Amino acid sequence: MDLFSILSIIITLLIAIYMLFLIKKNRHKSLSYFKQEKEVLALERKRLADLIKEKTIELAVKAKEDDNKLRLLNIIREKIEDGEKNPNILHYRLREIKRMLDEYLEIDNKTFEIQMDEIHQDFFKKMKNSYPNLSIYELRLCAYLKIGLTSKEMSEILRILPSSINVSRSRLRKKLNISHEVDLYTFLNDI
Repeated sequence: MDLFSILSIIITLLIAIYMLFLIKKNRHKSLSYFKQEKEVLALERKRLADLIKEKTIELAVKAKEDDNKLRLLNIIREKIEDGEKNPNILHYRLREIKRMLDEYLEIDNKTFEIQMDEIHQDFFKKMKNSYPNLSIYELRLCAYLKIGLTSKEMSEILRILPSSINVSRSRLRKKLNISHEVDLYTFLNDI
């Protein structure tokens, strides 16, 4: 064997070893890729299962709320019919109905506040970390502003005058250290 033959064999062996290395490397990349895809799919499946569970709970809560509303309406109808049959107690029945409606609306408002708090938990955490001096009222105001409610809508929810909302916005701007030129909606949605 001459030197050229030996070099040819060595080069062929090196090329073969390099080819085996590339094949093994590609197989490792493929396995790694499939493992990552499998993990991503597992996480997505878990996220979807959690979402289905969450929506099922929301549906059950909504069904219960609807049942409570139907029950309240039936009671109101009975009281009105009772008042029509006996005009002497009509005024008393009307006061009962008003009291029941006020109580129901108060519970409904509290439920809305609780749902808003649950929906915006991550936002509240970010706001508390960035601006620890904000009160619960101001955090809720930020959430209402973030979803685009008008001053009138917020005043109805909070049962205060629209002018009070404007004062609260101004105080909020001071606490957030932003000027009046900065749009609160945009600022809060960028957080």
